[in-house]
Amino acid sequence: LNKFGKVDVLINNAGMVHQESVIRPIWDITDQEWRTGVETNLSGAFYTAKAVSRHMADNGKGKIINVSSGLGMRGGRDM
Repeated sequence: LNKFGKVDVLINNAGMVHQESVIRPIWDITDQEWRTGVETNLSGAFYTAKAVSRHMADNGKGKIINVSSGLGMRGGRDM
């Protein structure tokens, strides 16, 4: 905001998967691996949207686009 004066669009497109989590059963995923994934993939999008949403609302316009993996729509073998 200091540099450009406004935010028109936010694109949340960051995400991660622990590669070692992908190739093993869910019961072997550690609590820390789960928390890291949730913090990155969900909390990251939430907090960036939270940071700009009031500014967008006050300006009466703005777009927030959340991009997800195709695996959010369908499962994968051993995932």
